[in-house]
Amino acid sequence: MGTRMKSKRAKVLHRAGGLTLIEHVVNTALRITPAEHITVVVGHQADEVKAVLSPFGVRFAEQTEQKGTGHALMVTAPALQSQGGLIVVLYGDGPLLSAATLEELVSRQKASKTAATLITTRLNDPTGYGRIIFGERGEVHATVEQKAATPEQLPIPYITSGI
Repeated sequence: MGTRMKSKRAKVLHRAGGLTLIEHVVNTALRITPAEHITVVVGHQADEVKAVLSPFGVRFAEQTEQKGTGHALMVTAPALQSQGGLIVVLYGDGPLLSAATLEELVSRQKASKTAATLITTRLNDPTGYGRIIFGERGEVHATVEQKAATPEQLPIPYITSGI
């Protein structure tokens, strides 16, 4: 919603480098899949987001209540049921993600026998981010949001990118 940005404008509609943040994300997604396979979840200022993205030929799914990323993915189910293949989840406010990174993510998922592949990173100060809890073999066991983390989990430097 843009509240942390202290703006009434939806976060994805802020501009950088001549485009809105969401336009950058859609442009990157278009490098790995055709427009008809891209579903953009809209909620806050949905009409404005749709107006910006309609020329791209992407589909939209309405999220009337913003209940988080998992819920956003759930509202795409009707649009995605007719498609086969992998689902790549991106944040609309992540304009610096490269197509090469997405291609590597898809390649690793296809080569694995896992249900999902996540992009994680290690930060010196992970404050504010969801932590990645690894299992004994290095597999992702869980993700824990900062506010739900135990005192033992808070120092974990590995965070989820949400992708």
